[in-house]
Amino acid sequence: AIYNDFADSVTAQYRLARESGNKTLVAYEGGQHLGGQGPRPGGGRMEDDLDYQELMIAANRDPRMHNLYQAMFKLWGEITEGTGTFAHFSFIGQPSKWGSWGVKESYYHNDTVQDSPKWMSVKGIADYCG
Repeated sequence: AIYNDFADSVTAQYRLARESGNKTLVAYEGGQHLGGQGPRPGGGRMEDDLDYQELMIAANRDPRMHNLYQAMFKLWGEITEGTGTFAHFSFIGQPSKWGSWGVKESYYHNDTVQDSPKWMSVKGIADYCG
């Protein structure tokens, strides 16, 4: 579902950019947006639910996030025909109840898929593009 939603959204935006004078599509603050703010079913707020916070942080640290990022970048390139600019939201940032926005949690994290799955995907794309 997430993959299809992303594809549909990017396709629609790319089409609009092209129809508006052959503009380049730019992803501003791109990347995963796993987070939960707002009312929590049953009362309270999502950002104050410690179990939910731990789940979102664990998802961002999971090595499978590397694969999701690779799929996202591949799809972005295919839809934009290699012409789109993808600007990731944050380079380094500690996870918090507001989200895990950095591709790395620390400058000193190891450059491995196990320690920095999002960074390794971003770095791989950057290395590939030169």
